[in-house]
Amino acid sequence: MKNLLSKRITLWGIVVVYAVFSMTTWDMYEAKGVEAPISVFIVSIGFLMLYIVASVFRCHELNWSGWRILAYPVPIVGLLLLLFLLFKKPSAPEGVGENIASS
Repeated sequence: MKNLLSKRITLWGIVVVYAVFSMTTWDMYEAKGVEAPISVFIVSIGFLMLYIVASVFRCHELNWSGWRILAYPVPIVGLLLLLFLLFKKPSAPEGVGENIASS
C-alpha cells in the first residue's frame, strides 16, 4: 500500500512543480517581451514526459488502460480526469486476497 500511495504523491508533486515552473518561467519571459530560451522548452518537455508517465501509472493502479490520458487535451474532460486521478484511492490488484480464504 505504501508503494501505491507514493505513486499518487509523485503525481501530485509533478503537477505542482510543473505548474509553478511553467507559470513563473514563461510569464517572466513574456513580461520582458523576449522569447524564452530553448533550455526552458526542453525542461518543459521533460516535465511533460514525467507527467504522462505518472498519469499512466495512476491509471494502471485503478485497473484502467493508460490510453485514457489521451483525454487530457479535451478541456473539461481532461481536468476532471486529472482531478479523479489525483484524489481516487488505488484499487487492490487483481488476485490479492483470493488465496487467503483458501489457506
